[in-house]
Amino acid sequence: MVMALLLAACSSGTDHASPTSAPSRVQAERRDARAWSTEAGAAYASLRLTANELPTRVRSWQAGERTDDEVRGDLQVSLREVIGVRDAVAALPTFVRDRDVRPLYRWSSLLYVEYVRALQGALAQPAGPLRDQLVLLARRVRVLGDRVFDRGQARLAPFLHETPNPNIVINLPPEVPDWVADGLAAGPPLDDPPPPAAAQPALREDSRPTQPRAAWIAAVSAAAVPSSVELTAAVTSGDQAALRALARRCADVARALGPVPDPAGSHGRDDAAQVRLAVLVAGEAARAAEAGRPDSARRLLVIADGVWAVPGLPRR
Repeated sequence: MVMALLLAACSSGTDHASPTSAPSRVQAERRDARAWSTEAGAAYASLRLTANELPTRVRSWQAGERTDDEVRGDLQVSLREVIGVRDAVAALPTFVRDRDVRPLYRWSSLLYVEYVRALQGALAQPAGPLRDQLVLLARRVRVLGDRVFDRGQARLAPFLHETPNPNIVINLPPEVPDWVADGLAAGPPLDDPPPPAAAQPALREDSRPTQPRAAWIAAVSAAAVPSSVELTAAVTSGDQAALRALARRCADVARALGPVPDPAGSHGRDDAAQVRLAVLVAGEAARAAEAGRPDSARRLLVIADGVWAVPGLPRR
């Protein structure tokens, strides 16, 4: 999760300066990036139970090996942790080399809060399919928190000027999850039984095709992404059929945008991934409302709008 990534940002690889770049610029960028990364690491320092043990404890609870009271206590601790992280991240300064780094950390921290709140919502339900679906929703929200955090890391990394250790091979997941392939797709009572998960987990592509940013924006605009107005209206009405359709549409759009070439230029791949993640967050807002959690849905819509904010892209 995020703590391992923060440690990697501060300590992995070796110092590297391009022979064609001015050493003073590289040193200044590295100094600024390391200082900001150290502050960010301190902001996440309290994320202990939530990052390391909570998923295992929740699985044990679902298997009947932990009591409701034990998990309730775990979630109280975790909620304090994620709220502490949320507040500490909100207090971070803007990273002077790229103003888009801090907002991504911020939206990620809010997703971790929603992860724990979704688990508390599951605990409030009697054992059964709806409880199981709320736990699954929480897992998806946590994955989205991780992936949004990754986008912030990706924007920070170039300023660290570090070369990966050639003796260490890291197989990273795709920037954007596919709920069906990952075995995390919603099922009854929120949706039909999902197809089987993929036999092998997907890995991140080494490279991706690109196109002019204007062409990419046109492709995204033509993808029938549900608008904020449409989603808000469905959440407010509580229309189950509309919410289910919107959640499906968000997942389908995020998947359909996968093969679309990324915008060319700096951080084009990150921007494309960020937009698809925003669509998936919006889909989880629809699922939360469908599961009877409209307040969570509204907060997730705010997060989705924030993650969607990519240069040049119109509002949803």
